[in-house]
Amino acid sequence: MTKILLIATGGTISCDSSSQGMRPAILAEQLVGYITLDGVTLDGLQLMNVDSAEMRPEDWLLTAQAIGARYNDYDGFVVIHGTDTMAYAGAFLAKAMTNLTKPVAITGAQVPLSLPNSDGVKNLNDAVAVVMDAAAQGAGGIFGVFGGKILDGSRMRKIDSSHHEAFVCSAGRSLGVVTDGAAKWHRELEQPPQDGSMQVTDAICTQVAVLRVFPALKGAQVRAFAAGLKGLVVEAFGIGAVPPDAAKALVELAADGLQVVIVSQIMGASTNLTQYEITRGLVQAANIREGGRYVGGAGFCDVGY
Repeated sequence: MTKILLIATGGTISCDSSSQGMRPAILAEQLVGYITLDGVTLDGLQLMNVDSAEMRPEDWLLTAQAIGARYNDYDGFVVIHGTDTMAYAGAFLAKAMTNLTKPVAITGAQVPLSLPNSDGVKNLNDAVAVVMDAAAQGAGGIFGVFGGKILDGSRMRKIDSSHHEAFVCSAGRSLGVVTDGAAKWHRELEQPPQDGSMQVTDAICTQVAVLRVFPALKGAQVRAFAAGLKGLVVEAFGIGAVPPDAAKALVELAADGLQVVIVSQIMGASTNLTQYEITRGLVQAANIREGGRYVGGAGFCDVGY
């Protein structure tokens, strides 16, 4: 019998109607009641009940700490989260928890459980199925489970605000699918290397922002945007291109200590600052590094740590 803790934070899946519009209202113990799979014992923990737009790094740290405090009591964990910032949450949890040898699935819904045709019931059961299967294989990590797909939870990206298949993996193919309540993996899961017990790292920096590059972006605009920040994720053109005046400002800011990560605006693209002359100055600068296939959420959380 697999023992799983369901940690609820709110989001669309938990919403119900109010005079001011939809708001999170369904609680963790009610969510547990939607699980119909056999072979599992579930407990619910209501950590918070908010719209995902209200979620902050401090809230994701609380989520990681809740897992850490109960780590030895469960075989795995399911985190219920709103979809708008779910990719940020997955990336943050992957950074916050080291030596994670148990599965943590993160899921939610596009349509609330309180409405007809909700995708919430399937996503909930699919997430539990993924945790059960991964735990049985002795595999740990952060898994995004949504729309029948199993994704690398640290590399998710939301691409649709209404369709049930709302997320893709920015690093390539999904890890697997869930069919008829069973997880089917595209590759064999591996037990991650362990160097001591699972630890939650709470040394986070919230003075981080994401800047999306646009044509004719000026250095003055970059400097104004970066004022007061310690870290900046730059969503660049193509494989890392930035308008020259903005690039000059980034190099100067980085020389003064600003930590900069360059990622691409393009889904699936990997940065390469050495390929074109226009980006050579960035790759040679101190405190500027490439994010590879990072998307904004992963880059934001990486810089924050």
